[in-house]
Parts: sequence; structure tokens; C-alpha cells
Amino acid sequence: MKALVEQVVLVLICSVHVTLTSKQDADQTEYAILFDVESSGTRVEINKFLVRGLSLQPIDVIQQSPSPQKVVPGISDLAADPSQVEAYLTPLLESAKKTIQ
Repeated sequence: MKALVEQVVLVLICSVHVTLTSKQDADQTEYAILFDVESSGTRVEINKFLVRGLSLQPIDVIQQSPSPQKVVPGISDLAADPSQVEAYLTPLLESAKKTIQ
């Protein structure tokens, strides 16, 4: 059950992305929010992508400062009560929101 909860949560989380379009030009900024899930806790990492054309170049990817926040325990500890996952991830999502605004 623990592995199933982790897989479901990771699939849902990996689909999160935000696109901000500048009014001054046609370039877009997109963010990938990644959750670093470990047995001891979870952190969030954010990568910024500058979309300037049809292909993404390495120079277009900028890693943002990782969140200093870590939630504990590991997400697998929530397998017995998956309803706690939202409250578990909320502090990390709020931290990510502050980074991309």
C-alpha cells in the first residue's frame, strides 16, 4: 500500500506546472515543481524554463533556490491515512508559490 500511495502522489505532483506570459514579448516562463521524496522527508525543487522558441536549450533552464523547508516524516508514513497528504504537502506548495510569484 505504501508504494501505491507514493506512486499515485508522485504522478499527480509531476503534472503540476505554471506558465506566465510576459505582456512585453512572446516569450513564456514555465516552472517545473519537483518533489524530492525521501524516507526521512520531502523537499520541493523548482526549475524555471524560458520558452523562446520551438526547442528548449540548456541555457533556458534555471534552477531556482531549493526550498529551505522540509516536511517530515517521509510521505510513505501516510500510507495508512492518505487523506493527510494534502496537509502534508501544503507547506511545500505555499513555499513554491512564493518562489514563482
